[in-house]
Amino acid sequence: VALRRNLGRTRHPAHVIVSSRSALHIETALMFQVPEIPVYLVTTSDAAASLRLQVATRRWIHVIDGGQPLSMRTALGALRSRGIETVSAIGGRTTARALLREHVVHDLYLTTSRSRGGEAHTPLLDEPIDAPMVVTKMGTGPEEGIRFVHYQLRAG
Repeated sequence: VALRRNLGRTRHPAHVIVSSRSALHIETALMFQVPEIPVYLVTTSDAAASLRLQVATRRWIHVIDGGQPLSMRTALGALRSRGIETVSAIGGRTTARALLREHVVHDLYLTTSRSRGGEAHTPLLDEPIDAPMVVTKMGTGPEEGIRFVHYQLRAG
């Protein structure tokens, strides 16, 4: 909090949710209930109109139409025009894959665990990541099986 304050930023960063669906838990999810924290819903043209209706009374929630199909480059441009210059994307394979395929990522921090998750045999990308590894760490003891890799990518 102190670092953000010293950098002239708000206490909490804006939340950005990427979803191609309009069925979000807007009435119950905490992230949609705090007017002091702006929320940006990045979605497809197909879902944008429905989401705008759902958030019409919540002026702190903004719907960004990323096109059809959804373009991360378009969405990031819209976020930048609203003052958001740095994004930390935490999420699943689909969003990560879209960001990587559109070459809009500078660094990739990839953590894998020993636990299976998601759909089997669905790699992050179709080919290996062609980028220098900055750091690789393997978990030990209770963290055995966890691997962290920081790749430095060349974003377009």
